[in-house]
Amino acid sequence: MNTPMAGRDTWIPARVDPWDAYVERDPVAWDVITAARRFHRLLQVHMDRALYEMGVSFAQYEVMELLQTHPKLHAGELGRRLRLTRQGVRHLLFMLDRADLVEVWPKSSGRRCVWLTDSGRKRVAHCRWAIGRAEKALNGLPPDDHRRLLELFATYERVLVPPKRYWWLE
Repeated sequence: MNTPMAGRDTWIPARVDPWDAYVERDPVAWDVITAARRFHRLLQVHMDRALYEMGVSFAQYEVMELLQTHPKLHAGELGRRLRLTRQGVRHLLFMLDRADLVEVWPKSSGRRCVWLTDSGRKRVAHCRWAIGRAEKALNGLPPDDHRRLLELFATYERVLVPPKRYWWLE
């Protein structure tokens, strides 16, 4: 059974327990990857719903949040930090510029420097409030679960961080 998303015409699947597949066998690395991807998608949907009333998507909020902490980044650096293509960054910046939330200069070709406008800074503050409401759903879990999950994330991050390569030894 499918259920509609609030305020959208797209559909999300009804709740399915993802751990049913692991009853008969021990999970492997690919199961961890798919579970992380599934959680990330659910988190993005949750954040998009929270930000819907603010008139921005979670991706647009991520750009504005990054510009709040690192003013006057160029578009290429935004793409690297958010792991987006040039086309994706260009589209996000176009939508944010059209809403007068960011200023992009120069408007033509070349290296584009981006910063938040005053209305963009105000919108970030409103978005933080909206996301704070969404965080309450996760705060309903016990603190020990949060701690255990963060410890597991840290363990997996340490495994996945590539070893430092020294150019002078190559």
